Amino acid sequence: MPLVLASGSPRRRQLLTAAGVDIHAVRPPQIPEEAQPGEAPVAFARRIAVDKASAVSAPGHWVLAADTVVHLDGHILGKPEDDDDARRMLTELSGRWHRVTSAWCLRWGGGPTPSQGRLPRILRG
Repeated sequence: MPLVLASGSPRRRQLLTAAGVDIHAVRPPQIPEEAQPGEAPVAFARRIAVDKASAVSAPGHWVLAADTVVHLDGHILGKPEDDDDARRMLTELSGRWHRVTSAWCLRWGGGPTPSQGRLPRILRG
């Protein structure tokens, strides 16, 4: 039975395939990816990963979803809206220490308790 990968990331798909995992990749649902007031970056990434996994879960299947956020001085940088916004973000990050946090959710068939984790990285661009 393949693992359902709720991700549009070609890299995540490549890593799992290289590890010998039988996957069925699906596009994650279009869920709102807005941080709640006062929500910490790690909590935000976890919530989005859980929401993605929950939206595509089906009985009898494992679902893996993940989310990665970049944050600078505690401020979450969302997904760029267009090329100009992406350039603005890269300029803002250039030469500055920032964090990249990934969270994942592995969920069995709509079960009530997803598993979560985080992988923080600190970068200077």
